[in-house]
Amino acid sequence: MSSLKIFKYTDDDPEDDDGDEDDEVLTPEDDEEEDVGCVVTVWEKADFTGWSAEFGVGDFGFTEFQAGGAVNDDVEAITVVGTDCTAEAWENQLDGEWGWHAEFKEGEYGGDDFTA
Repeated sequence: MSSLKIFKYTDDDPEDDDGDEDDEVLTPEDDEEEDVGCVVTVWEKADFTGWSAEFGVGDFGFTEFQAGGAVNDDVEAITVVGTDCTAEAWENQLDGEWGWHAEFKEGEYGGDDFTA
């Protein structure tokens, strides 16, 4: 894993996260104006141990991902905290067309749960 995108849906129906016009996605600018309550932590080990790096709402490409304390291709677990928050992870480039991509809703994902 080398890229991460974190966002929060503010639709009245959180199950309706289909990306249509009734879904508003909060951006990093929104996070600066108000605490949107999304925190994503990536972990070195599948049992949520080892090094960790914490991120809020935003786009974290390869450079930003590492600047935030994460280690490229060395993530085995992820936690997403915050109602209606979502983390999208990429093996390679953010929004890239090659490599794996996975989406994680609020919860803890390690081991077999942390798969693309």
